[in-house]
Amino acid sequence: MILRRVAERTLLNVSALLADRAPANGTLILAYHGVRPADEPERGERSLHVGWDRFLAHLDVLERCAQVVSLERALSFAPREQTVRKQVVITFDDAYEGAVQLALPELARRGWPSTVFVPTDFLGTRGFWWDQAAEMTGGALSSDIRDRAVDACAGDALLVAKEIPLASVESLPWYMACARQEALVEAGRCGLVTLAPHTASHVNVAAISEERLLDEVRRSLAWCQQFESGRPLLAYPYGRWSPSLASLLQSAGISHALRVNGGWLTPHVSLSPMAIPRMNVPAGLSAERLELGLRGYGMRA
Repeated sequence: MILRRVAERTLLNVSALLADRAPANGTLILAYHGVRPADEPERGERSLHVGWDRFLAHLDVLERCAQVVSLERALSFAPREQTVRKQVVITFDDAYEGAVQLALPELARRGWPSTVFVPTDFLGTRGFWWDQAAEMTGGALSSDIRDRAVDACAGDALLVAKEIPLASVESLPWYMACARQEALVEAGRCGLVTLAPHTASHVNVAAISEERLLDEVRRSLAWCQQFESGRPLLAYPYGRWSPSLASLLQSAGISHALRVNGGWLTPHVSLSPMAIPRMNVPAGLSAERLELGLRGYGMRA
Protein backbone atom coordinates (compact mmCIF):
# COMPACT_ATOMS: atom_id res chain seq x y z
CA MET A 1 0.00 0.00 0.00
CA ILE A 2 2.78 2.45 0.94
CA LEU A 3 4.74 1.63 -2.22
CA ARG A 4 1.65 2.16 -4.34
CA ARG A 5 0.99 5.57 -2.78
CA VAL A 6 4.61 6.57 -3.40
CA ALA A 7 4.30 5.43 -7.02
CA GLU A 8 1.06 7.37 -7.48
CA ARG A 9 2.57 10.51 -5.97
CA THR A 10 5.61 10.18 -8.24
CA LEU A 11 3.42 9.69 -11.31
CA LEU A 12 1.31 12.68 -10.27
CA ASN A 13 4.41 14.87 -10.02
CA VAL A 14 5.65 13.67 -13.39
CA SER A 15 2.27 14.15 -15.07
CA ALA A 16 2.24 17.77 -13.93
CA LEU A 17 5.19 18.34 -16.25
CA LEU A 18 3.53 16.62 -19.21
CA ALA A 19 0.68 17.55 -21.51
CA ASP A 20 -2.81 17.08 -20.08
CA ARG A 21 -4.29 13.99 -21.71
CA ALA A 22 -7.89 14.66 -20.69
CA PRO A 23 -10.12 15.72 -23.64
CA ALA A 24 -10.68 19.42 -24.17
CA ASN A 25 -14.20 20.46 -23.13
CA GLY A 26 -14.70 17.03 -21.58
CA THR A 27 -16.91 16.14 -18.64
CA LEU A 28 -16.28 13.23 -16.31
CA ILE A 29 -19.33 11.77 -14.57
CA LEU A 30 -18.28 10.04 -11.35
CA ALA A 31 -20.26 7.07 -10.03
CA TYR A 32 -20.05 6.63 -6.26
CA HIS A 33 -22.07 4.17 -4.19
CA GLY A 34 -21.83 4.17 -0.41
CA VAL A 35 -19.85 6.27 2.08
CA ARG A 36 -18.49 4.66 5.24
CA PRO A 37 -18.19 6.69 8.46
CA ALA A 38 -14.66 7.28 9.71
CA ASP A 39 -15.19 5.24 12.88
CA GLU A 40 -16.67 2.19 11.14
CA PRO A 41 -14.61 -0.83 9.96
CA GLU A 42 -14.85 -2.05 6.39
CA ARG A 43 -17.87 -4.29 5.88
CA GLY A 44 -20.07 -5.69 3.12
CA GLU A 45 -19.00 -5.28 -0.51
CA ARG A 46 -15.98 -3.21 0.45
CA SER A 47 -15.30 -1.79 -3.01
CA LEU A 48 -18.61 0.11 -2.86
CA HIS A 49 -18.16 2.00 0.43
CA VAL A 50 -15.54 4.72 0.29
CA GLY A 51 -14.24 5.80 3.68
CA TRP A 52 -15.20 9.27 4.91
CA ASP A 53 -11.66 10.62 5.08
CA ARG A 54 -10.93 9.40 1.56
CA PHE A 55 -14.20 10.85 0.28
CA LEU A 56 -13.27 14.23 1.72
CA ALA A 57 -9.84 13.93 0.08
CA HIS A 58 -11.58 13.25 -3.24
CA LEU A 59 -13.70 16.38 -2.80
CA ASP A 60 -10.61 18.44 -2.05
CA VAL A 61 -9.09 17.23 -5.33
CA LEU A 62 -12.25 18.20 -7.20
CA GLU A 63 -12.31 21.61 -5.52
CA ARG A 64 -8.74 22.22 -6.63
CA CYS A 65 -8.87 20.72 -10.10
CA ALA A 66 -12.44 20.71 -11.39
CA GLN A 67 -15.71 22.54 -11.73
CA VAL A 68 -18.55 20.45 -10.29
CA VAL A 69 -21.75 20.81 -12.34
CA SER A 70 -25.15 19.16 -12.36
CA LEU A 71 -25.83 16.08 -14.45
CA GLU A 72 -28.54 17.92 -16.35
CA ARG A 73 -26.12 20.67 -17.30
CA ALA A 74 -23.55 18.14 -18.47
CA LEU A 75 -26.07 16.25 -20.59
CA SER A 76 -27.34 19.45 -22.19
CA PHE A 77 -23.83 20.38 -23.31
CA ALA A 78 -24.55 23.91 -22.14
CA PRO A 79 -21.86 26.50 -22.95
CA ARG A 80 -19.00 26.26 -20.48
CA GLU A 81 -17.27 28.98 -18.56
CA GLN A 82 -13.76 29.76 -19.67
CA THR A 83 -11.72 27.79 -17.17
CA VAL A 84 -8.69 25.53 -17.14
CA ARG A 85 -10.40 23.22 -14.66
CA LYS A 86 -12.18 20.05 -15.68
CA GLN A 87 -15.95 19.68 -15.51
CA VAL A 88 -17.14 16.90 -13.19
CA VAL A 89 -20.53 15.48 -12.21
CA ILE A 90 -21.05 13.61 -8.92
CA THR A 91 -23.59 10.77 -8.85
CA PHE A 92 -24.49 8.08 -6.30
CA ASP A 93 -26.08 4.72 -7.06
CA ASP A 94 -28.34 2.83 -4.63
CA ALA A 95 -29.27 5.69 -2.25
CA TYR A 96 -27.18 4.25 0.57
CA GLU A 97 -27.85 5.78 3.98
CA GLY A 98 -24.17 6.61 4.37
CA ALA A 99 -24.16 8.60 1.15
CA VAL A 100 -27.40 10.41 1.99
CA GLN A 101 -26.53 11.22 5.61
CA LEU A 102 -22.82 12.00 5.15
CA ALA A 103 -21.99 12.87 1.54
CA LEU A 104 -25.00 14.93 0.46
CA PRO A 105 -24.79 17.47 3.33
CA GLU A 106 -21.07 17.93 2.66
CA LEU A 107 -21.69 18.52 -1.04
CA ALA A 108 -24.46 20.99 -0.19
CA ARG A 109 -22.08 22.79 2.19
CA ARG A 110 -19.71 23.27 -0.73
CA GLY A 111 -22.59 24.39 -2.95
CA TRP A 112 -22.20 21.41 -5.29
CA PRO A 113 -25.00 19.57 -7.11
CA SER A 114 -25.33 15.79 -7.17
CA THR A 115 -27.64 13.07 -8.46
CA VAL A 116 -28.88 10.03 -6.50
CA PHE A 117 -30.16 7.02 -8.43
CA VAL A 118 -32.80 5.39 -6.26
CA PRO A 119 -33.93 1.71 -6.23
CA THR A 120 -37.31 2.76 -4.92
CA ASP A 121 -38.60 -0.61 -3.63
CA PHE A 122 -35.69 -0.71 -1.16
CA LEU A 123 -36.27 2.66 0.47
CA GLY A 124 -36.12 2.33 4.24
CA THR A 125 -34.89 -1.29 4.16
CA ARG A 126 -31.85 -2.62 5.98
CA GLY A 127 -29.59 -3.36 3.01
CA PHE A 128 -28.82 -5.13 -0.25
CA TRP A 129 -28.02 -8.72 -1.19
CA TRP A 130 -24.49 -7.95 -2.44
CA ASP A 131 -23.43 -6.58 0.93
CA GLN A 132 -25.01 -9.59 2.63
CA ALA A 133 -23.18 -11.96 0.27
CA ALA A 134 -19.87 -10.16 0.73
CA GLU A 135 -20.20 -10.54 4.51
CA MET A 136 -20.13 -14.29 3.91
CA THR A 137 -17.04 -14.19 1.69
CA GLY A 138 -14.76 -11.78 3.52
CA GLY A 139 -15.53 -8.51 1.78
CA ALA A 140 -15.50 -9.18 -1.96
CA LEU A 141 -17.73 -11.17 -4.29
CA SER A 142 -16.09 -13.61 -6.66
CA SER A 143 -16.87 -13.20 -10.35
CA ASP A 144 -18.68 -16.55 -10.22
CA ILE A 145 -21.03 -15.43 -7.43
CA ARG A 146 -21.60 -12.05 -9.04
CA ASP A 147 -22.39 -13.55 -12.45
CA ARG A 148 -24.77 -16.11 -10.95
CA ALA A 149 -26.60 -13.43 -8.99
CA VAL A 150 -26.69 -10.70 -11.62
CA ASP A 151 -27.18 -12.77 -14.79
CA ALA A 152 -28.73 -16.13 -13.85
CA CYS A 153 -30.92 -14.54 -11.13
CA ALA A 154 -31.33 -11.21 -12.99
CA GLY A 155 -30.13 -9.41 -9.86
CA ASP A 156 -33.52 -10.11 -8.27
CA ALA A 157 -33.02 -10.13 -4.50
CA LEU A 158 -35.61 -12.85 -3.91
CA LEU A 159 -34.05 -15.19 -6.48
CA VAL A 160 -30.53 -14.45 -5.28
CA ALA A 161 -31.48 -15.37 -1.71
CA LYS A 162 -32.48 -18.85 -2.93
CA GLU A 163 -29.17 -19.43 -4.73
CA ILE A 164 -26.42 -17.74 -2.72
CA PRO A 165 -25.60 -17.78 1.01
CA LEU A 166 -26.36 -14.40 2.57
CA ALA A 167 -25.60 -12.93 5.96
CA SER A 168 -28.55 -11.62 7.92
CA VAL A 169 -29.56 -8.17 6.72
CA GLU A 170 -29.92 -7.16 10.37
CA SER A 171 -26.19 -7.71 10.79
CA LEU A 172 -25.28 -4.96 8.32
CA PRO A 173 -24.21 -1.56 9.70
CA TRP A 174 -26.54 1.41 9.40
CA TYR A 175 -24.71 3.11 6.56
CA MET A 176 -25.40 0.11 4.28
CA ALA A 177 -29.16 0.51 4.58
CA CYS A 178 -31.13 2.11 1.78
CA ALA A 179 -32.13 5.61 2.83
CA ARG A 180 -35.60 6.43 4.07
CA GLN A 181 -37.85 8.44 1.77
CA GLU A 182 -37.96 11.27 4.30
CA ALA A 183 -34.16 11.55 4.31
CA LEU A 184 -33.99 11.79 0.52
CA VAL A 185 -36.76 14.37 0.38
CA GLU A 186 -35.00 16.41 3.07
CA ALA A 187 -31.72 16.19 1.16
CA GLY A 188 -33.45 17.46 -1.97
CA ARG A 189 -34.78 20.58 -0.26
CA CYS A 190 -31.45 22.37 -0.70
CA GLY A 191 -32.13 22.49 -4.45
CA LEU A 192 -28.84 20.78 -5.26
CA VAL A 193 -29.86 17.10 -5.20
CA THR A 194 -31.52 15.41 -8.17
CA LEU A 195 -33.44 12.15 -7.63
CA ALA A 196 -33.57 9.68 -10.52
CA PRO A 197 -34.60 6.05 -11.11
CA HIS A 198 -32.37 3.02 -10.57
CA THR A 199 -35.34 0.72 -11.35
CA ALA A 200 -37.74 -0.24 -8.57
CA SER A 201 -36.05 -3.41 -7.32
CA HIS A 202 -32.49 -3.05 -8.67
CA VAL A 203 -32.77 -5.75 -11.31
CA ASN A 204 -30.58 -6.46 -14.30
CA VAL A 205 -32.65 -4.80 -17.03
CA ALA A 206 -30.85 -6.78 -19.73
CA ALA A 207 -32.04 -10.08 -18.22
CA ILE A 208 -35.76 -9.49 -17.62
CA SER A 209 -38.83 -9.43 -19.83
CA GLU A 210 -39.91 -6.27 -21.63
CA GLU A 211 -43.08 -6.17 -19.53
CA ARG A 212 -41.14 -6.28 -16.27
CA LEU A 213 -38.60 -3.75 -17.50
CA LEU A 214 -41.35 -1.24 -18.26
CA ASP A 215 -42.94 -1.83 -14.86
CA GLU A 216 -39.62 -1.50 -13.00
CA VAL A 217 -38.69 1.73 -14.73
CA ARG A 218 -42.11 3.36 -14.65
CA ARG A 219 -42.63 2.67 -10.94
CA SER A 220 -39.19 4.02 -10.05
CA LEU A 221 -39.66 7.08 -12.26
CA ALA A 222 -43.13 7.78 -10.85
CA TRP A 223 -41.72 7.85 -7.33
CA CYS A 224 -38.96 10.28 -8.31
CA GLN A 225 -41.28 12.57 -10.21
CA GLN A 226 -43.46 13.11 -7.14
CA PHE A 227 -40.79 15.61 -6.16
CA GLU A 228 -39.55 18.76 -7.79
CA SER A 229 -36.05 17.29 -7.84
CA GLY A 230 -37.10 14.13 -9.76
CA ARG A 231 -35.75 13.66 -13.28
CA PRO A 232 -36.24 11.02 -16.06
CA LEU A 233 -32.62 9.84 -15.90
CA LEU A 234 -31.81 6.17 -15.32
CA ALA A 235 -28.65 4.46 -14.06
CA TYR A 236 -28.40 0.83 -15.16
CA PRO A 237 -28.25 -1.47 -12.11
CA TYR A 238 -25.05 -3.54 -12.06
CA GLY A 239 -23.97 -1.63 -15.16
CA ARG A 240 -25.79 -4.19 -17.32
CA TRP A 241 -27.35 -2.75 -20.45
CA SER A 242 -27.93 -3.35 -24.14
CA PRO A 243 -28.42 -0.96 -27.08
CA SER A 244 -31.64 -2.84 -27.83
CA LEU A 245 -33.19 -1.41 -24.65
CA ALA A 246 -33.18 2.19 -25.92
CA SER A 247 -36.67 2.32 -27.42
CA LEU A 248 -38.21 0.55 -24.41
CA LEU A 249 -36.62 2.98 -21.97
CA GLN A 250 -37.76 5.95 -24.02
CA SER A 251 -41.30 4.58 -24.09
CA ALA A 252 -41.11 4.32 -20.29
CA GLY A 253 -40.32 8.02 -20.11
CA ILE A 254 -36.51 7.95 -19.72
CA SER A 255 -34.57 10.69 -21.52
CA HIS A 256 -31.02 9.51 -20.69
CA ALA A 257 -29.57 6.30 -19.24
CA LEU A 258 -26.13 6.01 -17.67
CA ARG A 259 -23.69 3.15 -17.56
CA VAL A 260 -21.25 2.61 -14.68
CA ASN A 261 -18.18 2.51 -16.91
CA GLY A 262 -16.74 4.38 -19.83
CA GLY A 263 -14.81 7.61 -19.91
CA TRP A 264 -15.11 11.27 -20.71
CA LEU A 265 -18.25 12.81 -22.10
CA THR A 266 -17.51 15.35 -24.85
CA PRO A 267 -19.77 17.47 -27.05
CA HIS A 268 -17.80 16.38 -30.12
CA VAL A 269 -18.48 12.65 -29.80
CA SER A 270 -21.91 11.37 -30.75
CA LEU A 271 -23.34 9.10 -28.04
CA SER A 272 -26.63 7.35 -27.62
CA PRO A 273 -28.59 9.10 -24.84
CA MET A 274 -29.20 5.59 -23.50
CA ALA A 275 -25.49 4.80 -23.14
CA ILE A 276 -23.97 7.75 -21.30
CA PRO A 277 -20.54 6.84 -19.85
CA ARG A 278 -19.53 7.29 -16.24
CA MET A 279 -16.36 6.55 -14.30
CA ASN A 280 -16.90 4.14 -11.42
CA VAL A 281 -15.19 5.27 -8.20
CA PRO A 282 -14.11 2.24 -6.15
CA ALA A 283 -13.52 2.62 -2.43
CA GLY A 284 -9.81 1.96 -2.89
CA LEU A 285 -9.26 4.89 -5.26
CA SER A 286 -6.72 7.25 -3.73
CA ALA A 287 -6.94 11.02 -4.05
CA GLU A 288 -3.71 10.92 -6.08
CA ARG A 289 -5.17 8.44 -8.55
CA LEU A 290 -8.34 10.54 -8.84
CA GLU A 291 -6.25 13.57 -9.73
CA LEU A 292 -4.34 11.52 -12.29
CA GLY A 293 -7.66 10.45 -13.78
CA LEU A 294 -8.73 14.08 -14.10
CA ARG A 295 -5.54 14.69 -16.02
CA GLY A 296 -6.33 11.81 -18.35
CA TYR A 297 -3.82 9.31 -16.93
CA GLY A 298 -6.24 6.60 -15.81
CA MET A 299 -8.27 6.05 -12.68
CA ARG A 300 -7.49 2.51 -11.62
CA ALA A 301 -7.75 1.81 -7.88
